Amino acid sequence: MTNEEYITNEVAALEMGSFQEYGDSIVGYVEDPIFDIPNYISADKAIWGNPDASNYLRDYVIRVNFMGHSVLWHKWAAVPLQNALNEVKGSGIQYNWKVVQTYNNRNIRGGTRKSMHAWPLAFDVNPATNPYRTDNRLVTDIPNKIVKIFNKHGFSWGGDWRTLKDAMHFEYVGAPYKKQTPSPQPEPSEDEMTSQEREMLFRIRVATVSNSFDTQIIIAMLNGDATSVKELLARKEVDLANERKRLGLD
Repeated sequence: MTNEEYITNEVAALEMGSFQEYGDSIVGYVEDPIFDIPNYISADKAIWGNPDASNYLRDYVIRVNFMGHSVLWHKWAAVPLQNALNEVKGSGIQYNWKVVQTYNNRNIRGGTRKSMHAWPLAFDVNPATNPYRTDNRLVTDIPNKIVKIFNKHGFSWGGDWRTLKDAMHFEYVGAPYKKQTPSPQPEPSEDEMTSQEREMLFRIRVATVSNSFDTQIIIAMLNGDATSVKELLARKEVDLANERKRLGLD
């Protein structure tokens, strides 16, 4: 089955109601710092594409293997998702991924903004044991180590929300990753580069270090973890200084 055929079948299944609209709400949660951080966090159409466009599914959405489930996912978030899943598998942590739901082109419940599921940049796992609750009581069977692994790879967890809990819900809040594979293409030898090309490469390496910290800082902000934000900012300054020194940029 081709990717286009799979997507057609998946959308048909959604229309028959196989995807239940769990969680993913801004009711009682409007003060979240998500509105004060970069656009890609809230899935800006100019960055991730317009999910209402007729060619959207064909151009932006692919099928991925998620712990034995074949699901739809945004192609520019496939690498971080796969990296997170690989780390979970390699950790030996046991968890039954019985239900995994991703794509659903709808608005957030109680709001006019698109759900992250519309792109799809979010997944819901095992709603029966990780319910959506408005009483701010966390009920979940997801091991904390799994949550931390997804945080590390750019995902925010609804179980960390402050005024309601959506424990089934994870969403990718990192920047688009437009490379097609987790392994980057080999860089040309630095001896073959001009001085300008070499300096640009070094500055890209510094920016990569900075971006990695920025993603973790944003997640800590979303979680309201001021201590982690402070620690990450301090580590970022030290690591950036060391990297610049190593590359001879200072």
